[in-house]
Amino acid sequence: MANLVDCLDCGQPISQSASVCPKCHTDCPRGVKCSACGKGTIPKKKALYSIEHCSYYHPECVKRILSIPDTFLCPDCNIRVNQNYDWQKLFHVSNVYGLSCPNCGLPSFLDSKSIHVALGCGICNLPLLGFHEIVVAYDESSHNLESYHDLCAPECIKEKDVTKHKLQRETNLKKSSTGCTALMLVILLAILLLTFKIV
Repeated sequence: MANLVDCLDCGQPISQSASVCPKCHTDCPRGVKCSACGKGTIPKKKALYSIEHCSYYHPECVKRILSIPDTFLCPDCNIRVNQNYDWQKLFHVSNVYGLSCPNCGLPSFLDSKSIHVALGCGICNLPLLGFHEIVVAYDESSHNLESYHDLCAPECIKEKDVTKHKLQRETNLKKSSTGCTALMLVILLAILLLTFKIV
């Protein structure tokens, strides 16, 4: 009995080496791994499966990532997107990027407008959409920029976020240009004062 474990789908005690449960015939008796959180094993019958990405997910992980906030509106007609779409519809649509607004017909109205979204999130493979916070980081193994949901990306990836570095750079440039402008005004004022004293 020491070599037996319960099949996660039906509870039948099976060998630890079994690849198929003899009772319910599942081909994943020890469960499947969630591609979003990477944690635990989910009974195959309870997992959500994406044919497009050949990946399994906890339903709650997909809901957490694909739930559309009330504040996300169609850019053209300002209708609340979650009036027409929920996380389950988004998960089962084969081409989310090709959807048009059901109210005004705006094509690709869910797109993120970021340039690194074509392949979806580098961790969970779910689409990167306009309501997502997106982390864009340099992947040293592939030497490419990869995009991630902020919800999926671990801290080690967030530290390499090039969008944050870009914003930081722009802030520093603004600060330095403001400092230069102030310095130039002081110099100009000093020149004017000297000019008036001489005259």
